[in-house]
Amino acid sequence: MRRCIYCGIAEDLSDSDIIPDALTASRIINKCVCHVEHNSGMTEKFESEVVEKLAFLLNHLDIKSKKSNHYPTYEADYDIEGIRYHDKKVFKDYDFINKKILRSKDKAFVFGPYEKIEQIAKSKGMSKADIEQIDMNSQMIKSYIPLNYDVFFSEAMHRQVAKIAYEWYCLKNKVEDKYDDFSEIIEYILEGNNNQVVKMVTDKLLLDKFKKFCYDGSHMMFAYIDKQGGISVLVDIFGVAIYDIKVCRHIPKFCENNYILQKINLDGSGNREHECLCVHDYNDVVQDMLKEMDENAKFPVPPIGNLQCYIMSPKSKYINYNLFVLEIFNILDKGVEGIHGGNQDVVEFVIEQLQDLLSTDVIHKRGLKRFVEDNIENAEIRINKENIDESSIFYYYILYKLGQSDIQNLNDEVVKQFIIALFNTRNIDSRKVNLREKLEEMLDEEDYSKLIKLGADKIRKW
Repeated sequence: MRRCIYCGIAEDLSDSDIIPDALTASRIINKCVCHVEHNSGMTEKFESEVVEKLAFLLNHLDIKSKKSNHYPTYEADYDIEGIRYHDKKVFKDYDFINKKILRSKDKAFVFGPYEKIEQIAKSKGMSKADIEQIDMNSQMIKSYIPLNYDVFFSEAMHRQVAKIAYEWYCLKNKVEDKYDDFSEIIEYILEGNNNQVVKMVTDKLLLDKFKKFCYDGSHMMFAYIDKQGGISVLVDIFGVAIYDIKVCRHIPKFCENNYILQKINLDGSGNREHECLCVHDYNDVVQDMLKEMDENAKFPVPPIGNLQCYIMSPKSKYINYNLFVLEIFNILDKGVEGIHGGNQDVVEFVIEQLQDLLSTDVIHKRGLKRFVEDNIENAEIRINKENIDESSIFYYYILYKLGQSDIQNLNDEVVKQFIIALFNTRNIDSRKVNLREKLEEMLDEEDYSKLIKLGADKIRKW
């Protein structure tokens, strides 16, 4: 009989999203969590705080909760003709134009559609002469969006990653009841106030290895036997911050898998069993890799002396999981450096990773469909060179080139190869690609609006 891994009761169990569904496009479920206190209850304790403070990042990455019809909203300021206006509820940058009423920070000015401003002026006894009409097609608007990077150092995030580590390790070991072996991490998740359970990784070498392996907004969990002979789990959130969580101070006798690696990608892939490395100990990592190797008959190797040599090639594309574990083993064997909270080096790492993530567009079906839904209507498309952001140029250009192409039926692989052919990469860093040049290419085409709409129609049918 399954029981709650937090309290041991067997009644009213529910599906717990190990990573909150508001933080990922892919679901990993632990079915051994009671519904009210230890599933829904986590939202009130810390999950809602983490999600709220990451609203802008989640919106940027096209991630929303399955329970919501809308992407997360965030706050932003806009500078229009030298006046600073505030928007409390932003769905996407510049979505206030022709839609909303904005008030200046000092409450002295109001900005919005002329008809609405006229009504406000009339209600205050003002005349039309007090209203200034602005041509938005000629305006340069500056946007200011506060990014709450401090959430990565908060206790709410520390408890969140502890929950992820514990529920995930239990899932991968078929733990279906509460055990005293996990009492310390359970208490921390439920109550907090223990700086011995979670620490932020400060080891620069390990941070660099993770940076190369976990990128583009992906999450990763890696369980291992730590230097003290217990079980620890490294959790990488969005490729931005890495945490080392002590799940158990010894190796639980009832757990078979102690070296486990799984990466959840931004496009939603990564939650299938064959995309997860699960072995008992470090020696099995090598054996698992060898099982996934075949002799490559295309490249015969002549004997060297009395030795017959073979070239082996991997059967599985996920063999890089094994290679990653082998690569970082020596670092882990010395002990993972970390602190509860953060120091200057970690703060700089988090900010750098956030900047990289926000400057990079990763093309996937969800993001393309959202852009089409939000931006492509029946009316003629008129792109304002002054106010368009780099990300929008990128998406418009893809639709424009799709409209030019003979491609009719889209699928993940077709779109992936199409993007690579356009940019020589699938992940576009706006700091390295001259997107303004792409914009001029589009605008030089007399029928660019028609071509963008043709591309949008292809995305809608995908």
